[in-house]
Amino acid sequence: MDFRDLRRVSSVARENPDLSEDTLRWWIDQAHRNGFHKCVVRVGRNVYIHVPSLNRWLQDHAGAA
Repeated sequence: MDFRDLRRVSSVARENPDLSEDTLRWWIDQAHRNGFHKCVVRVGRNVYIHVPSLNRWLQDHAGAA
């Protein structure tokens, strides 16, 4: 995993207006139920999202709602 692909939740939401920060935080909170744990990296109290993993996760879950 390349650390340059990690983004804070607020950065992902800012770079992708269709993904709200609240939605991302809900997915993180439910990560072990929805498979989002593959996208999350925790360093101490900081939570980062691995962008390539997020893209794969979104493709896998497209149309699942």
